[in-house]
Formats: sequence, C-alpha cells, structure tokens
Amino acid sequence: MSTSIALHRIIHFLKYLIKAKDEHSIHSPFLFDFVTTCFDTKNYFYAFDKLNIIRQELLKEENSIEYSHIGSPSYSLKKNTRKIKDIAKVSVSPQKYSELYFKIIQFLKAKDILELGTSLGLNTMYLAKATTGKVISIEGQKSLFTYAQNLLNKNKIHNVQLINAYFDDALSFLLKENTYGFVLIDGNHTYDATLRYFNLISNHTHPLSVIIIDDIYWSPEMTKAWQVIQKDNKPKITIDIYRAGIVIFNPNIIHPQHFILKY
Repeated sequence: MSTSIALHRIIHFLKYLIKAKDEHSIHSPFLFDFVTTCFDTKNYFYAFDKLNIIRQELLKEENSIEYSHIGSPSYSLKKNTRKIKDIAKVSVSPQKYSELYFKIIQFLKAKDILELGTSLGLNTMYLAKATTGKVISIEGQKSLFTYAQNLLNKNKIHNVQLINAYFDDALSFLLKENTYGFVLIDGNHTYDATLRYFNLISNHTHPLSVIIIDDIYWSPEMTKAWQVIQKDNKPKITIDIYRAGIVIFNPNIIHPQHFILKY
C-alpha cells in the first residue's frame, strides 16, 4: 500500500469519526426504521452462527489458489498465488458488514439479488441465506469462481447462480430483462468502472431498491466516484458508513439526501 493511499484512508476515517451521527439525527420515518432495524448489531439471526463458523474456517485455511488481478482489486497482494486465509482476511467483508447486508435484504424482503465480485463466496452465502429468492453473483477469476462454487455446494446453498465472466460482459445480458432489489458492488475498484456499474444497474431497480458500493474510501478515485453518486439526481438516499456506501432508491424523494451514520 502506498503512503498516499494509506494517508487518504486515515484522513477520511478521521473525518468520518467526526461527522458520523446516530439514528436520532434522522427525521424520515422510513429511514429511521431502516437504520434502527438494519444497523442494530444485537439484531441477530440463527443463520449467522453457521456462517461465522465457515468464516473462521476460511481464516485458518492454508491452501492456496492462483490469483490474478482483474481491474483494480479492493486490496492488493502481489503474489500470483494466495492462501485462502489471506483472501478471507483482506478481500471478504468483515463479519458485521456481511451481517448488515443480510439484514438489509431481510428488511427489504428482496427476492432478486445481484453481487459483483463473488470472491470466496462467503458474502454470497449471507445474501443467499437472507432471501427466499435468487442470488446472481459474478466473478471474473476462474480460480475464485471454482472455489466459491465448491463452497456453496458443500454447504448446500441452492439459490445462487454463479457466473464466471467480466462484469461488463455479464451485465450486458443480465440487465436486459431483469430488475434487482439489492445489489452489492464489490470488485473492479476504479472510478470509471464504479460509476459505469452504478449507472447501468440503477436503471434496473425496484422502488426502494438498495445498491451497496464497497470500499468507498479505498482510494481517491473510489472516493471521487462515491461523491459523484451522491450528487446524482436520481431520487435516492445515500448513507456513508465509511467501509461502504449505501444507496436507497425512493420515488417519494424529490431531492437526493445524504447521511453519514455510525456503524
């Protein structure tokens, strides 16, 4: 990690700590309900027990797989092979964020889920356990795709369709006839790609759909992309929780609203 990137993250984290507010700063009944339900870490689900066991197993797994970067990775290790435990540590969402995504899907009762960036498949399992609908997850790296598919099969997760393809190629046909209630964008962390995926997907959402953009302070260009998304004139609420940006579409909103909230 370069010094400039590290400094960028530290500065923005300190700004986040200063600016972040709790749910009592929210006046919208819908958003207050959303935050108090989804952000409550005491709001625990039985599925979390099994998923956390799987997480701990991945964090101890010494086996390695081939790993090559596609686009701009969220975190960088330079070796062509990486241990599973290292990928689980730096490339998979921390537990409380995986659980947050689960709770958002439950709150929305979302049935059509899209994930850009399967990685090992652990986040995918959280998304799948949260819905009775279908999860479509796209992963460009063949080795990760294969590992994730095996992990899903091993744990009898049957409501996931994994696609091994570049995001742009997969989206070109996935967005033709489909709309999505929940989308997690967690891959190809570049300014152009992030805005392109957001703009494409935001035209294929439901009322009250949510798009999560991971690692919004990973680099200056990811932060710039997040700032552009906040200013976009689509009817929406954006929430900054530092690790990720949450976009909630709401046709009842006239002007976009932005919040920085503690999590």
